[in-house]
Amino acid sequence: MIGKLLDGRYQVIKLLGRGGFGHTYLATDTKRPGNPPCVVKHLRPQSTDPEFLAVARRLFKTEAETLERLGSLEQVPTLYAYFEEDKEFYLVQEFIDGHPLSNELVPNQPWEEPQVIEFLQNILPVLAELHDRGVIHRDIKPDNIIRRKGDRKLVLIDFGAVKQVMQDTGKSHLSVAIGTPGYIAPEQAIGKPKFASGVYAVGMVAIQALRGVPPDHFGDTEAGEVHWHICVDTNLISPRLIVKRNYRQRYRNAREVLSALQGGNTDIQIQHRYNSTKNRTEEKVVLLSSLFLSSVIFILLWSLLARKTCTTFADVSNVPAGVFNYGGSTTWDNIRREMASSRLPTIS
Repeated sequence: MIGKLLDGRYQVIKLLGRGGFGHTYLATDTKRPGNPPCVVKHLRPQSTDPEFLAVARRLFKTEAETLERLGSLEQVPTLYAYFEEDKEFYLVQEFIDGHPLSNELVPNQPWEEPQVIEFLQNILPVLAELHDRGVIHRDIKPDNIIRRKGDRKLVLIDFGAVKQVMQDTGKSHLSVAIGTPGYIAPEQAIGKPKFASGVYAVGMVAIQALRGVPPDHFGDTEAGEVHWHICVDTNLISPRLIVKRNYRQRYRNAREVLSALQGGNTDIQIQHRYNSTKNRTEEKVVLLSSLFLSSVIFILLWSLLARKTCTTFADVSNVPAGVFNYGGSTTWDNIRREMASSRLPTIS
């Protein structure tokens, strides 16, 4: 393949990568001034099974159609061409000069909170644009996020696994379960990707950055949730943000996550976990204990005061006659008779 001229125009220079559906090459466009570089994705079916071929062609065609529709987005590669030669498929797109995010995720070197916030603020807008257009990118991972050399913005690549969401029908559509272990959401793993699946993948990348270890080191809780907080000494990212197993408990799409982040929502802000949370909890316990003790003291004092007041009121033996006019009588005998009949309680 190296040195081959495709479609009478694209000169293949070197291999960039290979995957389950084909190879990716660096090429030059010989019909543009200066022969600028471009990327050629080559699909060469490895099976003659009709069902396999149908799925492979659908995925490749979908990528081309999606890139064409997303051509106006600056953080998505521009599509240049899509063609077929000798029953093999080729897609030509913009070459992004930069490096994959995986180069920045060095093992055992966790990122600081500002770095992770910057990552989210950089990647979420482009993902939100995809979701607004009804597109799900089903293979978000560090290798598919390129840090562009010129402006250092993050560019999302490899749309070979995208799925067009059918907006005009209520029918259920199963699709091929595509994704990378560790970043693939549970619902996507069974062929039912949602917008929240992309949110999940972004969350796993963010947690990987915070922890300094890949997702396969996270582990699971007894409830099957991502054990994201283990080995994180001082920082965390809210699990409700993106990595809950049930997609209904996550933000529905990237636009919601971005809005929450920009609005300072504490569910998405990266916070100190051990020291600050523990201190806040202890302060609340002390405050509640103080309030409870104060309430008990107040009740006791009030009871004693009320008892003394009632005693003073009931002890009328030494009050001179005629001071009170009780029922039209000024004699204390009437009052004593009323007290004896329990109309007024006597307190000894």
